[in-house]
Amino acid sequence: MTELEKLKTASELIRDMTDGRLQIATSIGNHIFVRSSDDAYIGLNMMIHSNFHLKCYEITFDANVRRMGIPMTATDLGKLASEVQQAQALLTALEMYRFQPTQKDMERFHDHLLEQIHGPTQPEQAHAEQNMDAQSM
Repeated sequence: MTELEKLKTASELIRDMTDGRLQIATSIGNHIFVRSSDDAYIGLNMMIHSNFHLKCYEITFDANVRRMGIPMTATDLGKLASEVQQAQALLTALEMYRFQPTQKDMERFHDHLLEQIHGPTQPEQAHAEQNMDAQSM
């Protein structure tokens, strides 16, 4: 599995295992992070460290409780307990991978995330349209 495939898999795992409460996203400045929805009790952190010796990045994940000091009902505590179990399973799955993407892998992953939000970029869209025109002939 390539590093780009591992990153895409991690993104899908995070989204699917948290029922969409957590998602890998991009921010201004081309940063990549894990976005938490407002109702999420548990957050996930994505740490990206440069490894100059190997000419790559090392990516690790950890979790934290986001909603401290808020009174909770029994229903809220049940949601928290469920999210804790999901986060534990998610971190276990993510820790099985050793994420060491290159700068190019990170750029491609960033582009992949943007495509999920905005669709293909102009050159890619034009290329796809050319392929469709060629197939229809």
